[in-house]
Amino acid sequence: LSFCSGSSKIISQVGNVLPNTAVSEYHRPLRARVLSFCSGSSNIILQIGNAIPNALTKLKTKYDDSQLAQLSIDSKNAPSLETELNSTRSVASVKKKNLIANIFKPPIFLKKFLGVLKKILFPFKRKKGRKGQKIIADTLKQQLIVSVRENLYSRYGGKTSIQKRAALVPWGGEAEFSFSDDRIFYSYLKIMNWPQDLITTFPFNQPCSKGCPVDFAIYHTLKYRETFKPWLISQNMIEEGRDGWSYTRGLTLEGDPIVWYKMGKHTVVDNDSYIRVIFHSFERAIAKGLKSSSGENSGKYTVFIDLEGFSTSKFPSFQYVKKLFTVMQDHFPNRLNKVALLNLSTSAHIFYNLCK
Repeated sequence: LSFCSGSSKIISQVGNVLPNTAVSEYHRPLRARVLSFCSGSSNIILQIGNAIPNALTKLKTKYDDSQLAQLSIDSKNAPSLETELNSTRSVASVKKKNLIANIFKPPIFLKKFLGVLKKILFPFKRKKGRKGQKIIADTLKQQLIVSVRENLYSRYGGKTSIQKRAALVPWGGEAEFSFSDDRIFYSYLKIMNWPQDLITTFPFNQPCSKGCPVDFAIYHTLKYRETFKPWLISQNMIEEGRDGWSYTRGLTLEGDPIVWYKMGKHTVVDNDSYIRVIFHSFERAIAKGLKSSSGENSGKYTVFIDLEGFSTSKFPSFQYVKKLFTVMQDHFPNRLNKVALLNLSTSAHIFYNLCK
């Protein structure tokens, strides 16, 4: 109001601050808008309201009239309108992000669902080691593996019995599932963070919420493989997987087998068969990895999820999704290396951001 009322003091102050501190790309249009502002153009009034009042308000809050009058063009303490405009734009961008976040803010029930899903996928957060913290030596790891193997044999029927049972449940129907292989014990102990007392809360559900022996988790997997037989193919699985939406093919640059999962290519017919098709792909990938290399971390795979044509109607029911992640967590520990998402649609982007 003072600006257009004819106050020469305010006009001179703005004249000293605006032209010399503004960025060249803003200088001319802003000066033209200032001149048009006082001519009574309602459109320009709206434009100038969006362009510079916030910056001038900030100047006003930082400096009173006497301080502004003393500022000269060459003063090093002169407030930079470039800085003010940049800060204004950053505030506007933050408001825009908050607005978008509020638009796509998930309802309470969906938030709880995603929270449960996150706990299943990431049951615990690994703490960063402190400086000077001792790293578990390979010799200690080997001692733990030997101890767990001996406990497994002594608790569940003896070495001969356990080895015979393990021979009947091969990875992918082709790679040996043997307790003579240290890699099985390595994958479990690593996910358990190498408990030296051989007590763990893994699997991260009942009945181990208060602690179980390490060998229980491995025997639990043996029982699962004997019951579920994930390497077998049924007629229902053939019908469910006929579209070719899940299969194992190729290797990453790191040498991991690739599992392709094309979520948008198939609509679920039978949930049980759908889950079995996925685990069959995992089994084949693990078998391929174990046969192609012999290191401690062999047997890992990478999943490429192609979301072209994806919609929630093509996703299995929540109870089966929970079952999928629970089985992956309990019986395929330290197997999944990476997940790559391809061809994200708008809905897939929103769903991904909610999960993230």
